[in-house]
Amino acid sequence: MAKSKRWLLPIAIIIAGSILFVAIPTTTSIRKRNEISSALASSSAIRLEEFFSGHGEPDTILTAQVLPASESQHVMEALPISVEVGLPGLFKPCYIPHHRVVITSPNHGETTLGVCFTCDEISFPDAPTNHWIIRMPSGWREPLRQLFLRHGVPVRDHYPMDAPPPDEPDA
Repeated sequence: MAKSKRWLLPIAIIIAGSILFVAIPTTTSIRKRNEISSALASSSAIRLEEFFSGHGEPDTILTAQVLPASESQHVMEALPISVEVGLPGLFKPCYIPHHRVVITSPNHGETTLGVCFTCDEISFPDAPTNHWIIRMPSGWREPLRQLFLRHGVPVRDHYPMDAPPPDEPDA
């Protein structure tokens, strides 16, 4: 009887660790993927954008490509289901997205997936109760990068901290 009880604590630690470091991050990424899938199912348009944040002002769009709703499967293929390992709630404070997938519904509502390829984190800025910044699931990093590149939206190695000044109209 005493021998069997000695194994209870290590087994309990393994189970708790698996839940904390695997189940929670994996569940979060699957939930985010399902939100995107739901938005894509009723979308009228999809935009892939490279931009500089306006920090309260309108963003400066550097590159944008509009995809027809019929290409929604390309977006879902870039977001495969994968097992994630990590510490829930831990993210890098450097998150400054320069890419986003904007999904427009027929009533002109938008669902946005913000992407920072520099620190490999994502966010959902349109959902005020759900504006988590989370680590980009490892299985999304390269397929998502390739989605942007395949559609002519560059992923640069470096972005300056501030947006370039807008072009001045000729006088």
